[in-house]
Amino acid sequence: MQRARPWLIKQFSTKTNLVKTNLVTHYFSLLNSSPNPTILRHLHARLLRTSLYNNVILSSKLVLMYSKHHRLNPDSLSVFFHMPQRNIFSWNIILGEFSRSGFPDRSIELFILMRRDSDIRPDEFTLPLVLRACAGFGAVELGVLLHGLCVKMGLDMSLFVASALVSFYVACCRIFHAQVLFDEMPQKMQFCGLPCWLGMLNMENPC
Repeated sequence: MQRARPWLIKQFSTKTNLVKTNLVTHYFSLLNSSPNPTILRHLHARLLRTSLYNNVILSSKLVLMYSKHHRLNPDSLSVFFHMPQRNIFSWNIILGEFSRSGFPDRSIELFILMRRDSDIRPDEFTLPLVLRACAGFGAVELGVLLHGLCVKMGLDMSLFVASALVSFYVACCRIFHAQVLFDEMPQKMQFCGLPCWLGMLNMENPC
């Protein structure tokens, strides 16, 4: 606590007359620059003592920063489940962090929870995160179901989603499906389609 206090005093000493809108921006900056988990917990405590914790942007940022400080489980997950409200941005953060941190099964579980217990619709950023988790966990059948969901929602036309689908099928050795999707993709030479090209280059020896 003593080590955290000088940093906090310095950050707040010139911010005594901030209006609420500026406070949100200020706290967001503090969370983003927090140098260690101890200071992050102090900022967390300050948010809990104010109505600012109800701000979905700040609470989502808190989830992300705990993960960046290698406190994904339990800290990030605990903050996420105690958030007063969540939006698709919040869900994408927690899904992505678990997927990137080597816990694809947890990412899949959370996605199923989102679909079952909330009315939040996945977007073109959600589905690539979950497809990546499916590939990492070997959940081929679920990935195929997600492909159907992409088509149903009209998100298969997004280059982000199409790229993720191609990568998923390549990773799961479903080369025919990957080739069909790749051939149907528009604007394959655009930068955001580069992962698809890299995936297709590896298709000669995918497994």
